[in-house]
Amino acid sequence: MSNIDFKMMSLFMKILRKKTLINQRIKESRIKEGDYVLDFACGPGIFTFPIASIVGDRGKVIAAVEFFQTDCQLPIPNNYINVALLFDCIHSFHDVHSILVEIHRVLHSDGLLSIDFHHIKKEGVMQTIEKSKLFEIVENQKNVKHLLYKPRK
Repeated sequence: MSNIDFKMMSLFMKILRKKTLINQRIKESRIKEGDYVLDFACGPGIFTFPIASIVGDRGKVIAAVEFFQTDCQLPIPNNYINVALLFDCIHSFHDVHSILVEIHRVLHSDGLLSIDFHHIKKEGVMQTIEKSKLFEIVENQKNVKHLLYKPRK
């Protein structure tokens, strides 16, 4: 196999692995047709667009594709969102508690907060969420960098 062929195969495998990870995280988030999803700190939208195809015409995906500063007050009504995503971003927030308060406000009482993390230890994420007293754990799979929470009433 030539060097170029090897590099092309490696690139293809990285893309395939990334797509597999994206689909797995979406599945773990329990997003379904008709859901209203908040993709908080969505970056370039690698999860946003696949989620849009899942929620369909009856659902909605709210995401910020541009970087902007906010005081954490989202222009979203109370109890509007079925699933809120914090994917690979919680480590970069200066005031995580304010963000969690706002996500709690916009989530349905039976909604889900789905957290994916790679730059912080699971224990640190769990401690931060538990400290807020706003959410309770729904799913914590061993050796998986994904957590699922529901809002406390």
